[in-house]
Amino acid sequence: MINNNFFDYLLKSLAHYKKELIFPKNSYIYHYTSIDGLMGIIQNKAIYSTDARFLNDISEQNYAKNLILEECNLFLERVEKSNQFFWESVLKGLNKQDIPIIYITSFTSESDLLSMWRGYGSNTSSVALEFGKTFLGLITNSYSSLVNVIYLESEQRSFIQWNIESIIKYYVINKEATDQNIESTVKTAIQYISMLFPVLKHPAFKEEKEIRLIIPEVNVKKHEIKVEFKSNKDSICQFIKTNLSNPDIVFPIEGIIIGPTSDFENLKKSILEFTSKNNVDIYDKRIISSTIPFRY
Repeated sequence: MINNNFFDYLLKSLAHYKKELIFPKNSYIYHYTSIDGLMGIIQNKAIYSTDARFLNDISEQNYAKNLILEECNLFLERVEKSNQFFWESVLKGLNKQDIPIIYITSFTSESDLLSMWRGYGSNTSSVALEFGKTFLGLITNSYSSLVNVIYLESEQRSFIQWNIESIIKYYVINKEATDQNIESTVKTAIQYISMLFPVLKHPAFKEEKEIRLIIPEVNVKKHEIKVEFKSNKDSICQFIKTNLSNPDIVFPIEGIIIGPTSDFENLKKSILEFTSKNNVDIYDKRIISSTIPFRY
């Protein structure tokens, strides 16, 4: 079990780190996906968040973990002796392979990016779904965070250091209570630090301007969100759904950008027919083509 008061305190402190970290609710974001992905979102009236351990590139996770461990070890060298056991226990937990599960969904502020089309459309057509403030109001809630990914290493280190200080601050202020259940306190710190992994990405990917919806495992359990499974290349991964259906609002896809293709008009027509059959209204003028030419 984790310390819910401790975890809630850390989540609230995260929102106050820098206003640039939390993505504003009055902006547009884009979700690149395959045609199969588009059909799944429309049919299920939901968007999926996948176990971060099954990201496309394992080196991405290693980059974030190594950076966090480095800063945590540096902090251990200067932590007060009375807090040393607690921090050593946190480090020991972080070094284990079975860190807590984090569910993520990837978005970007870029609507027509060549590297993204290459990533999602190497063997098939792909689209970028445009979402606005209605969607952002649906997915940002008490159990999730929508954050801008940090790419610059100096900013990443400052972010990690700030969060370490937040953890220690709470631990010191509530030391008598936290020490009485040190195992729960350590687990809470590890759960929170694992949430930082998806916020950090190698500087080489900066052009993607990625925004991530992050949902920690502890909140999935707390809110009794159903965990499902799907195939993922040579494995099976967990995912959860965020419901996009609400009788009081229009379905929140506000536009669709079709990636480079040799047959835009037919694909557009088929998308309009499919969305209409599934009671999702997308205006004809809101389905547009990428400006990037199709390469045969």
